[in-house]
Amino acid sequence: MKSKDVHSAFPKFISFTVTNSCNLRCRMCGQWSDEGYVANQTTDTQQRMRLEDWIRLVDEIAQHRIRFILVRGGEPFLCKGIMELLKYINAKGISLSVDTNGTLIDRFADELSSISNMHITFSVDGPEEVHDDVRKLKGSYTKIRNNIALLLDLEWAKSAIVPRTPARASSFGVSPLRSQVYLRTAGMTPRETLVSLWSDVHLEG
Repeated sequence: MKSKDVHSAFPKFISFTVTNSCNLRCRMCGQWSDEGYVANQTTDTQQRMRLEDWIRLVDEIAQHRIRFILVRGGEPFLCKGIMELLKYINAKGISLSVDTNGTLIDRFADELSSISNMHITFSVDGPEEVHDDVRKLKGSYTKIRNNIALLLDLEWAKSAIVPRTPARASSFGVSPLRSQVYLRTAGMTPRETLVSLWSDVHLEG
């Protein structure tokens, strides 16, 4: 088979389920809810692939000119070696998207804020009372909000340009127009604009 044919036959987008482990037990989850396949022991949470295995896959994917990888779980930030993996993918020039419940971001925020070409999707189920009930963890909503504010603060401090906040705001269902409040105007800090935006979204919705 010709090289061009090999590349065209390879998937355009790749998803890595790096772990089945999760620190939450969300009511609707196909893995960890009462009806979920992990909770019912149809699979286990043991991490069977080592960091070296994931890196080998990234190398193979890079050879096929794949430009995008989605990293998910479970909760991907429970995966051993997750930051090493994300940095390696980024170093290969492959764009990243990470799906997360957002509660563990503070442990990795400094490193995450330095990775380019990465989109982080935070799962939010509604206003605070609804979200915490669905996630079965009181304070999870506040934890996510604080973690996003932390990321914004770090990006602001490290970047000479406007940080990647509009895309991150869209992860919360924020319209592109409203996300513009994140731009450096009115002398507001990233944390202040986030609090203002968060309040607007949930008062309107």
